[in-house]
Amino acid sequence: MKRLKIYKEIFKRPFLVFLLAIFAVLLIQKDIYADAGTLPNKNNRHKVALILTGGAARGLCHIGVINVLEEYGVPIDLLIGISMGSIVGGYYAYGYSVDKMLEIARGFKLSSLIEIDRPFTGFLSGEKLEKIFIRDVDRVNIEDLKKKLLIIATDITDQKMVVFDRGPLYIAMRASSAIPGVFDPVVYNGKVLVDGGVLTKYPIDLAKKFGADIIIVSNVSVSQTMPRSRLVNRLIEVGREYVDRHIDRFMLNKYNRELNLKNILFRTLMLIETSHRIDKSVNLKDIDFMIEPVSDEIKPFDFYKVDEGYELGRKATLKVINGIVKRLKEPR
Repeated sequence: MKRLKIYKEIFKRPFLVFLLAIFAVLLIQKDIYADAGTLPNKNNRHKVALILTGGAARGLCHIGVINVLEEYGVPIDLLIGISMGSIVGGYYAYGYSVDKMLEIARGFKLSSLIEIDRPFTGFLSGEKLEKIFIRDVDRVNIEDLKKKLLIIATDITDQKMVVFDRGPLYIAMRASSAIPGVFDPVVYNGKVLVDGGVLTKYPIDLAKKFGADIIIVSNVSVSQTMPRSRLVNRLIEVGREYVDRHIDRFMLNKYNRELNLKNILFRTLMLIETSHRIDKSVNLKDIDFMIEPVSDEIKPFDFYKVDEGYELGRKATLKVINGIVKRLKEPR
């Protein structure tokens, strides 16, 4: 009964429902791509792309995935990072070892990002997160990294996916991980950028465009691998209904760039719903190996579960590693 009363109180406040809805539907995404190059041919062997999805703290599992791939000598020719995946992929491409990434993750406290005295466009400070990135990876450019890396963000003004293949790594990671309503968006080169997971979860075509013929996905996304409650399903419905009721009026104000929370969340919901309707082209059969390390063992903000995430990533990858190694030995 107590829980029922809480639910009733929530649904009495339309904007609170709207705010919660954005978190519930954020990971319903599809794919739109920018210009891309190709990977260099290395002894005519298979080219491997590793896609690291978003999932907040659940992305700690990516470290375990990378560890097993390293142990078995699987070359990673291309890293594609989305949201939390962009952070793990960025640190790895920068040159951090698995052990060092675990050390950094253990020292991270989510509470260190809270800042009350600031314009409210997100619960956590993107500026503080940016300072952490600069501390760890300096101001290195993506094109100068030790491994080929692509980072995906979303431009909520132009309603397009943005692929970072050059420029400052710290900016790309901050933009890709800027969950609407949680972190403030990143204004960069005239674009208003938020979480890369708004428009894409499996950028398979992008990996192919860069010449990868073996695609591995480490999938820790909340919407695909974490059970949903009836409340979350109801929030999704409310979010969609809100967009349907207001989309015509909001489209008339398409070029309004005012960065307030309601504007940001509405644009995000509109983008998610639009992309969900118009793009159903992703073929999961094009993913050669899907690794899904976590179900509900780690919630999105359980950043203290570093070692558990690492072990879950290792365990899930060990289940498919023999198949990956076998595929690498086959003629291209």
